[in-house]
Amino acid sequence: MNEAALWALLAALCYGIAPVLEKIGLQQAQPLAAVFVRALVTTVFTGVCLFARSEWVPLAHWTHKTWLAIIASGVV
Repeated sequence: MNEAALWALLAALCYGIAPVLEKIGLQQAQPLAAVFVRALVTTVFTGVCLFARSEWVPLAHWTHKTWLAIIASGVV
């Protein structure tokens, strides 16, 4: 099995197990609080990945159009 197939298998596993974990977590948590915690964890994890891969672009270099698009996508 090649590397791409292994990554695809890992992605499928993560995609399949996430709803199971959410269902377990939502047995005692309020949905909005759970979404907040999940978003917070995702933000921290993504930030760590960006810094580890040296892909962080300073926010000062973003244009107004970029800011608007990113903020709008977060609201939607």
